[in-house]
Amino acid sequence: MMKKILNIISTITSLLFGIFWIISKFDFSPNFNTDDFRNGLVVIFLITGYYYYQLEIKDKNKEIKKLKKKLKKAKNTETNATEKI
Repeated sequence: MMKKILNIISTITSLLFGIFWIISKFDFSPNFNTDDFRNGLVVIFLITGYYYYQLEIKDKNKEIKKLKKKLKKAKNTETNATEKI
């Protein structure tokens, strides 16, 4: 759930940055569309992206450990079966 929220926030901030950047290229520029605001969006994007990928790596490491345990168990079962023959 947390990964999904971080991914959504990251996507929204990157879209807002793009929209505000395009608006700033035209002369129609609202008061809140400043460089500081857009820089803030970039910082939010970077932070949420960092935490998202950190959680993604944790999940993948758990999956790798689980698969290694299954592989080790399968090897032990296979060696026990060959020893009985």
